[in-house]
Amino acid sequence: MQPALQEQPRPLRVLLIEDDPDVAPLIYRGLRKLAPSLSIVWASDAPRAREMLWAKPFDVVIADYAIDGGGTGWTLLEEARAIDARVRCAVLSALPLGVGKLGTPFLRKPFDERELLTFLRPLLDPPL
Repeated sequence: MQPALQEQPRPLRVLLIEDDPDVAPLIYRGLRKLAPSLSIVWASDAPRAREMLWAKPFDVVIADYAIDGGGTGWTLLEEARAIDARVRCAVLSALPLGVGKLGTPFLRKPFDERELLTFLRPLLDPPL
């Protein structure tokens, strides 16, 4: 009798919504450093982010507050939660927004690697 094959858990799917081409790679590298097996998709504007949100579910959505193409990061996170209430959400901004809405984690730009990793870790652990 052959042993049963155990199904491998699928990698977490992360949507990164960031219009700054200098900041997005920093966040991408931070995510990879914490969890190399993540499936990370990057949207650089609101229309592309919306398209991606509706195309396939994500486990984690990280959005810049001030995003090109209409709306805000909060709006996009609200849309992500309307699609799947279990999605983990977070927002980044250079604007002085203060604490995130409805318990949404918030990271103020600029940030260093330590701050970024501390911010990202709870979004990825424990796995969904």
